[in-house]
Amino acid sequence: MRCLRKRGRRFVRDKRGATAVEFAMVIGPMLLLAFGTLDFALLLWRTASLDNAALVLHKEIRSRATAPAEYQAAFCQAAGSLVSCDDGSLTLRVVRLGDSNYDSSRDRVGYSGREEDPFLIRVNYRHAFMTPMISSILPRRILVTRYRLYGEYE
Repeated sequence: MRCLRKRGRRFVRDKRGATAVEFAMVIGPMLLLAFGTLDFALLLWRTASLDNAALVLHKEIRSRATAPAEYQAAFCQAAGSLVSCDDGSLTLRVVRLGDSNYDSSRDRVGYSGREEDPFLIRVNYRHAFMTPMISSILPRRILVTRYRLYGEYE
């Protein structure tokens, strides 16, 4: 009995390996927090890139520097390398407003109205999370929708 008590006390006082056990318990949540923060930062960066690209496209439409068929290419070039345009994640619509006969089913990329006509740039982008734990908690892809209104309604 005495021997068992002695071994029990020695086991309780022994601190070897405690650091490894604590590290193993903490590393998972810490990595999830770090990579989750990077993932959300990338989402915010992409959102800012989409806003900036919509502003650049607005300037090109107003200056007539880009033909309506090239709006998507001009938008993707302005958005930069963080926004993927080739995999179907991006949907761009440029819509003329102020028309009383406007039908949203005719929503189109090609806008060739007058220079002073108000128009709306609508961007839908599907952001896929890279962190597996976040994509298991949240939907695999989050839809980022940006609306930019230009013209007399600004």
